Amino acid sequence: ISSDTVIRPDLAVACGPAPERHLDSPPALIVEVLSQSTRERDLDYKRLLYQSQKVGWYVIADPDARALTVLSLAPNGRYTEITVDELFELMICESCHLAVDLARIGL
Repeated sequence: ISSDTVIRPDLAVACGPAPERHLDSPPALIVEVLSQSTRERDLDYKRLLYQSQKVGWYVIADPDARALTVLSLAPNGRYTEITVDELFELMICESCHLAVDLARIGL
């Protein structure tokens, strides 16, 4: 995300060529799976960090609540929540399309 920030999301999607070592630009999509030990950090600190670094999509999976929160970076630079149905689809970038059947993953 930046030269002085090291994070390890549960899943990150970076478009374009694979980096040699670390990402040197924000990923297009990040997924965090909430747990007791990461819940507060994922919902507050990381959300603000990803938003400030212009990560286009931030998906928060809550296995306890069996819920998925999908946040999309709006033109004003702030996240807006996207309502998802049983089939969650989005265009990550011009050449990346994501489709997830929520019933298949238990949400």
